[in-house]
Parts: sequence; C-alpha cells; structure tokens
Amino acid sequence: MVEFYNYFMLMLIVASLATSTLISLRFINISEFKNGYVDLIKVLMSGSMVYTTMSVSYNFVGNIAHEYLLAILTYFLISKRQAFFLTLITPLFALLFIFFIDDSLSLRVIIMCFAFGLFVFLLMSVTTYLIPNQLLAIIVCEILAVTTKLWFASDIPLMAVQSGSELFELIQSLYRVGVGIAVLIIVRQLYLQVVKLQYQNKKLYQNSYHDNLTGLFNYRKLEKDLSWYSQDNDNLGIAIFDLDYFKQINDEFGHLNGNQLLQHFSEFLSEYLQYKNGNEPLNLYRYGGEEFVWIFDASHIGDLALFFESLQRQLKTMPWDEIDGRTISFSGGVGLLRHHHDLSSVLRSADELLYQAKANGRAQTTIETK
Repeated sequence: MVEFYNYFMLMLIVASLATSTLISLRFINISEFKNGYVDLIKVLMSGSMVYTTMSVSYNFVGNIAHEYLLAILTYFLISKRQAFFLTLITPLFALLFIFFIDDSLSLRVIIMCFAFGLFVFLLMSVTTYLIPNQLLAIIVCEILAVTTKLWFASDIPLMAVQSGSELFELIQSLYRVGVGIAVLIIVRQLYLQVVKLQYQNKKLYQNSYHDNLTGLFNYRKLEKDLSWYSQDNDNLGIAIFDLDYFKQINDEFGHLNGNQLLQHFSEFLSEYLQYKNGNEPLNLYRYGGEEFVWIFDASHIGDLALFFESLQRQLKTMPWDEIDGRTISFSGGVGLLRHHHDLSSVLRSADELLYQAKANGRAQTTIETK
C-alpha cells in the first residue's frame, strides 16, 4: 500500500509541476515582450521541472519515472520545436541525476539515455500522424513511452522498477502507466482551462480598450497611455485627425455610410502610419466621433510637415464608395512633448492646433513650433 500511496502523491506533485511549467511556457510564447534571454528562461524553466520530477520520483518510488511527460505535453500543446529540444536536454538531466546518485556512468548508459530520448520524439511524431484525436494520441504516446522504457532502459541505473516479485513488478508497471495517463489528462484539462481563461481575458481587454466600430484603441486606453508613456522622451508627439465636413456627410448619405467611412478612414490611417512607422507599435486611438489620435516618436518621422502633407495627398486619392466617390480630407493638429511637461498638455495643445487648422480652411495640419 505504501508504494501505491507514494505513486499517488507523485502524481499530484508531477501534475502541479507540469501544469505550472506549461502555463509559464505559453505565457512566454504569446508575450509581446521578448528579448535575448527568452530561450534561456525556457531552458531553465523546463530543465528545472524535468530534474525536479526525477528527484521527486526517485525519493517517492525509488526510481526515475515520467521524466518525458513534460516533453509529451509540450509537443501536443505548446510547440513541437520546444518538445524536440526537451527530448535532447532530458537525457542530460537524467545522466546528471544518475551520476549524482550512483556516482558512475558508462558509455552504454549514455548512449541508451540519448537513444531513448530520440525514440520518444519519433514516437510523438508517429502518434500525431496516426491518431487524429489529441487526447488519445497523448495517452497512447505515454503508454508506449513508459512500457518501452521498462524494457529498453532496464539496464540503466535508477530507471527500472525495483522489485523481487515478477507479479508485483507487473502490477507496479501497470500502476505507473495509469499514473502517467492520469497526470496527462489532469494537466491537459487544467492547461486548456487556463488557455480558455486567457482567451476570455483577452476578449475583455479588447472590449475595454478598443473601439467597437473601428477596432482602434478607445478614449479609455488613451487616458491610460497618457500617464504610462515616459515623459522624458522629448521626441514624443501627439497628432489629432478630424475628418472634414463629416456632419454634412452623415446628413447627406446617412449614418450607416458615415460609419463605413469612419471604418475605412481608420483602416487607411492604420495601414499608412504603420507602413511609415516601421516596426514601432501603432498607438492609434479613436478620440471621439470623427476624431482620431496618434501618439508617435517624431525621431522616426523626419520632416513632420512633409509627412502630414503626404498623408493628406494619399487620402485624397482613395475611393470612397459609401459617399459616392467624394474627395475626403482631414484637419490636423500636432503637439510635441519638447514644448510641454506632460502628454496631457501635449494633447490639449494638439486639440487647439486642430481648431486652428479648421479655422484656416481645413484640409491642412498645424504643427506646434514653440
């Protein structure tokens, strides 16, 4: 009974370790903030989980068990590339653990450890190809991995089931397979629930910070970003765009066509500004009605006057079917942080300059000079 209780406790610990590791790997993979340390973090995280699993299983059941469980789950749920890498580092950690405990390593043991890692990856590949159902493929893969290991790795220290009775050894082997399957099912279900929650949170975020009509950021997001952005970058600027005579367009062509025009204008702005701004994040907001706000780094633009003149010319060449091909223009105001102490003041300045542009005849952009 002690053996079975130990396996049960092992199942809970391994399930907890695998779940937290998979969720962390997913978070890193989908995160927009990446740098040169990301791959190192993945290695340390995955390696720590694998080595901890070996240590826990050795202390609970007297041998290394389920060390490839994370690789199998990673292959089916996260990334085949990362799973392949795991099947390469898992033998290294296994050999390291064996050396610390057994104080010896032979060439045969080294070869067999790496050969089994390669076998596991090939097994995952074949299982994916032959079995379309993901859960069934994971279970079959674990069963074949565990049972093959009991035969294939019987001569590797700390790998084989330790028992003097063949019947008990068979029962323990079957129980080990059952534990592995249970852990896989539990971890997969927990992981999928977390993914579902992440998706729901993402939808809530989009609803909270995105304009429903245009898909751009909304005024609430603008307020948040005005306080979030660094106030030390003198190159930051804020531009406000206002579609000229939009109220007349709404009255003449109707609100549905007016909404379509707003959607197409926002698409035009997004594409043009992203193209001209390179790989920089596009901080474009619907300010309200027919007004749009853009927070930008002026050091990436060059001559601001030429830039906004080019934008105006490009806009006038666009076909607007919803308003019977009428030429569309915008009035704009541009404020720069170098003339102010904070972005809220820059926004107010840009708003004032926008009204100057409208008062001077529209279809132009007034840029702050002092």
